[in-house]
Amino acid sequence: MKNKHLFDWTGKVSSFRGCSFSQKWGERFSDLMLLLSVILAGTAFPRLMLSGGFPRTDDGYYVYVAQYLHHYIAGGYGMPDTGGLSLYPLLNAWVFSLNYNPFIALRLVDLVVAVFAAILFYAMLKNESGSRVGAAVITLIFSFTLNQEIFIEHGFKNSITAAFIPLFGAICIGQRILQGRIPDKAWWIPGALVALAVTLREPFALFSAVGLIIVFIAGGKKPALRFLCGGVVSGMLLIGGILLWRGGVSEALLAYKNAGIVYGAVPDYTILDHFIGHSRSTMVHSLPALIISVAALFFLAGIAFVRKNKKIILRLGFWLTFIAAGLVEPIMKIGFSYHFAIILPAFAGICALALREIICIWPAIARIKWLNEDRKNFMMIGGVVTLSIWVFLRCSALADYWPMTLETLAAAPGGNWPEKFTGYSNYLLAAREIKKEIPENGTLSVSGNMHALYPLTGHLPPSRLLDNLSATTILLNLSVPAIQQTLLDCAPDVIMTTTRNDWATGGGSARLLEAVIDTGIYEVVTKIHLSNERHYGGYGGLIFRKTKETVCLTK
Repeated sequence: MKNKHLFDWTGKVSSFRGCSFSQKWGERFSDLMLLLSVILAGTAFPRLMLSGGFPRTDDGYYVYVAQYLHHYIAGGYGMPDTGGLSLYPLLNAWVFSLNYNPFIALRLVDLVVAVFAAILFYAMLKNESGSRVGAAVITLIFSFTLNQEIFIEHGFKNSITAAFIPLFGAICIGQRILQGRIPDKAWWIPGALVALAVTLREPFALFSAVGLIIVFIAGGKKPALRFLCGGVVSGMLLIGGILLWRGGVSEALLAYKNAGIVYGAVPDYTILDHFIGHSRSTMVHSLPALIISVAALFFLAGIAFVRKNKKIILRLGFWLTFIAAGLVEPIMKIGFSYHFAIILPAFAGICALALREIICIWPAIARIKWLNEDRKNFMMIGGVVTLSIWVFLRCSALADYWPMTLETLAAAPGGNWPEKFTGYSNYLLAAREIKKEIPENGTLSVSGNMHALYPLTGHLPPSRLLDNLSATTILLNLSVPAIQQTLLDCAPDVIMTTTRNDWATGGGSARLLEAVIDTGIYEVVTKIHLSNERHYGGYGGLIFRKTKETVCLTK
């Protein structure tokens, strides 16, 4: 009997009956090359292109947290009992022991993490579609979309990519259990992996509830109980271990409570503007992926209605629930594009499910008279041309970063940014001016979420309470005397106040400035001007230097 082709147009693996040893290895090699091409083009390429970009606000915060944790742990002080769990920065704090630009080092680490996430993303879609080639195409489209600047900026922007690894891993194992390829008793493993995802990215907590409901519907009480036990035990071990190392629970709870207060102080119109603007931007930058997803969704809805197949309905329900859970975060707080990007893997899952059904009913589709060979070719060529234009435009935008990335990567082993870039970024410019004024072991406080200035200058705040004076101002109810006293209790050597006024109603920026001046121990030494020609040119402000020696009373 002649062997079937190992790859047909769907990319499905045919039976190995009668296949030689070399054929099996040939198939594995072709599968590996296919995956490698997808990973390089969809993930490694865009992230590497962007890795040398200027420091930004979000990655600045994460780099600062890693810096703060490294300072305390490496200094023998133990884990500081402040802030949230911060597991991802904690796992990567070691980069500060290197003589290397920490921004670039952490972006490269994030690139490696993204590669692992993409591998599991592909595995998840292959399980869902039953097609290697189809899964590869869907992975390429969606990975390339997810790794654009609008979603990841220049890398290490947040812990979403890291949290995708256990989340995708949980879905992969769950798929295999439902397919009968892994024993039913293994449901505790997806539960444990979802708990790890939540520990890495706290807003993913809703996915654990979604997972529990889906497992209960698909498998019943026993699988749901195993999933729940795996999640609870793992979550207690992970979170409990971190809190035990920190020395308590109260400070962590206070950190999340204070974060809610700070978010609540943002004007309502700002939240609404962000939600509308960033949801629109997400749609524009994800257009090919969303068009395919909407077509797949309508196709599946029609199939489910006609065939009334319970499995299709359950699978589609899972992905739609994933989307609904992912939208909760941007609705509940300030919605940026990366918040909306969380739902894109679920849209990819819908596309993979639609592909599975297309493969199943392909003989019937092929018999449709209207869908003759010419029309099929026309549709395929049109889709390829449209997608190619989109990819070309995106690649052109990424390529613009490459000259800067090359220079930044070359300078990174020295620990700094190329000096020639300083005048093009308000962050780099402010960092240079702060380093001129601050003592060797001095402390620094900033406002307006300008945490990037800590790793850029190599200095830290006197306490976490003073790492973002905007948040401190909000937590002190915009009281000038209270802010003034807090500064006097543990006065930083240098303060930078921002000109931004969108972080609190009631004139928070003006009140902070008034409080700094009223302490009587600071003088203005530099002004960072606003400039549309500089990166983050809207983050200007005043740099103050302490004029009197003081004793910190709150350390």
